[in-house]
Amino acid sequence: MHTLLKEHEVTPRQSEIMKHFCQYLGRSVPDKFQILPPNYVAVLHHWRVLHLISASLQVERCMFWKNFFTGPFFQKPQSDQEEDTASMEGMHPNECQEVELPMAVDSHFHPDRLSEKTSIPWAKDITKLLYAGPVEPNHLVRLGGSVAVFCDPSTYPTISQLNVLPGNIVVALGLHPHHARKSRRLLDEAVERLQRLLRSERVTAFGEIGIDHSDPESEWAYQSELLRRLTPLVKQEHVLEIHCRGMKDECGTEAYLLLLHHLKKRISRMQRINLHYFTGYPYLLERWLEQFPETWFGFTSMVKNFDRNHRDSSNLVKEYRLLLETDAPYFTLEGQPLSSPNQIYRTAEIVAELRQVSADHILSVTAKNAKTLYRIKD
Repeated sequence: MHTLLKEHEVTPRQSEIMKHFCQYLGRSVPDKFQILPPNYVAVLHHWRVLHLISASLQVERCMFWKNFFTGPFFQKPQSDQEEDTASMEGMHPNECQEVELPMAVDSHFHPDRLSEKTSIPWAKDITKLLYAGPVEPNHLVRLGGSVAVFCDPSTYPTISQLNVLPGNIVVALGLHPHHARKSRRLLDEAVERLQRLLRSERVTAFGEIGIDHSDPESEWAYQSELLRRLTPLVKQEHVLEIHCRGMKDECGTEAYLLLLHHLKKRISRMQRINLHYFTGYPYLLERWLEQFPETWFGFTSMVKNFDRNHRDSSNLVKEYRLLLETDAPYFTLEGQPLSSPNQIYRTAEIVAELRQVSADHILSVTAKNAKTLYRIKD
């Protein structure tokens, strides 16, 4: 799209208009206005720049401008209309072809943590938050749903905040293992509030909860104790969001097996589970599915760092059990300060390359899987 701007000079007439706009804003006037790169706010008035901006908008934003700021349709002169008859045949003059973007579902992101990084309040403008990150034109997607995970007591939502969220936003509430070392009083308060929120019909997933051995070893016993306290809160109707990390630079098998040991004594064998950010080896995958056959496996862009055993394991996951996750605001694209759900295409590309299929196929399959697991309605 940048070819629209290359080698284009601002005409004297355009410069004069931009100069008046600067004066209107009370800004200084530069010696010269330039398009590429734009060197002043007044350059945003140029039609080529406006065209570039509009072409970069998400479909939802385009429709917002189109529907809320409608304009008249200007008829062409008769001679022009006759000239274009062949190309316009069968098409209403106001009609335009829109590219259908692939549908995607982000099965794990943190709206509260993403809000903190973007200063976009999730409760007031969740759509803006979902599309907060920049995306290449060939990586645009249409989000058909997202799983919003709240696992920090200090940012738990209120019932009224949950009730205004769109229907295709799945709400998951839990208590991250990083909080296990907090005081007994703070944990009591967090669990009590969590229990109240879980009664809401708007909450359809419980988590993330689990074990994280990337934390100091001195905290591991506290994490196991917290997990034993939380597992009685799991309801059959909820999807269980599981978090599991091994020690730094280790495969994580010991942490997964410990977690499996805890859960199989307390959780129904047929519990629906999202094993978030799965990094297990093939042996672990087999043991897990033996115990919990109703498990889906979430993969993030960190698949690109998998070793041979990790890659083998991810390829062994059945296609109908795959999920895609951004874990936003984490696992950022190169050069970006944060990630957001609308950047899920990059994750699909990495997983697709590993499984030797197309990214669009992975997007389609994982969107269908997520809608099945979380019962997301179209």
